[in-house]
Amino acid sequence: MSKKETIYIIGGGIIGCTTAYYLTKHPKFDKTKTQIIILESNDIACAASGKAGGLLASWAFPTKLGELSFRLHQSLAIEYQGDINWDYRHLPTITLDADLTTGKDNNEVSYDMNLPPNLNWIDPKYVTNWTKLSEKDSTAQVHPYKFTKFILQKAMESHCITLIYGKVINININDETEHLQSFEYIPIMKTTHNKSLVSSSTPNEVNLTLEDKIILCTGPWVPKLLPQCPISGMKAHSITIESKDHMGGNCNIEPYALFNEIKLNDVDLYTPEIYARKHDIYVCGEGDNMTELPDPMKDVEVNPGECDKLYKYASMLSPIQIGQGQIIRRQACFLPVLNVATCSGPLIGETDINNLFMASGHSCWGINNSCATGKLISELVFDGEATSCNIDNLNPQLYFQVSC
Repeated sequence: MSKKETIYIIGGGIIGCTTAYYLTKHPKFDKTKTQIIILESNDIACAASGKAGGLLASWAFPTKLGELSFRLHQSLAIEYQGDINWDYRHLPTITLDADLTTGKDNNEVSYDMNLPPNLNWIDPKYVTNWTKLSEKDSTAQVHPYKFTKFILQKAMESHCITLIYGKVINININDETEHLQSFEYIPIMKTTHNKSLVSSSTPNEVNLTLEDKIILCTGPWVPKLLPQCPISGMKAHSITIESKDHMGGNCNIEPYALFNEIKLNDVDLYTPEIYARKHDIYVCGEGDNMTELPDPMKDVEVNPGECDKLYKYASMLSPIQIGQGQIIRRQACFLPVLNVATCSGPLIGETDINNLFMASGHSCWGINNSCATGKLISELVFDGEATSCNIDNLNPQLYFQVSC
């Protein structure tokens, strides 16, 4: 009996899990001939996939990818009761300008910008301007941690996926043939959620056949395995708040996604984003690309001061729902950013090494573009080309060479 072809997905975030799902759904997938192995060095959705706000938009960039993925998210929500299983729902999005400069913090000053009546959880006192960015038909949200866990569960129902906890440390390529030869990983023993221990100091080596494939879905950690890859990490902090109306499990807050520009003084602006979700309010801050990536086995270190800053200014905009609420989570993660002037990313496709694929560089749109990425990777693997939309300009080979 011939050996099964093996597809190795490195990384158990939302990109890796949606890729596993769409591979099993591809018409050419045959579980008697192909097996899928996911290698994760920490925990499923432990990084940005579990700490993002979960905004979906049909206008996400790049345009074709964003539109396709928005439709796929909607289809999955209909098929699997996404409103129940991962808090899927549509919501409008607005941009909001506020002025907190000295002298404005008193009851006599009010800009009275006539905010939407159902946006009554924002205090209009400091609002100087607002604009509707999108209606409900083009913007939605998910709880990304719940979605990632669910879509992996659906993929594993194919009974051909194995999840291995291990940190991949090296990919070996045959210099003569420029084909994949093997890879090495350090086995990880899971103790509790987000707690990992090295279970062996000796790496395991996995030898590959000419049919085996590797798909790198490790976000900003891709350059740890492919040093030439022009992707880096941008650190972002966020908090989740149990608002006054969330307490007890009920929520009467009208869902909105708010992109805010807050004037702190005559010089400084602060641009947090606030999302009213089904069971909490999510607030995230500006990115920092000067922080070094941690070991993927470890959680990202949280700066309490950054979280306090988020809460301070979000509370001024929403003194009752946020200000009288309770912070239930302080967290930080790294977004994978493509450092190429001519492309905003992501990079999706086969590298110059045969059967070595990658999907990373999604920046702030990783949650939205996850479904399209997984579907397109499945087409590239089984059809040899992307058929759902044109992603020629996202080809990794345009921006770097592994074999150099």
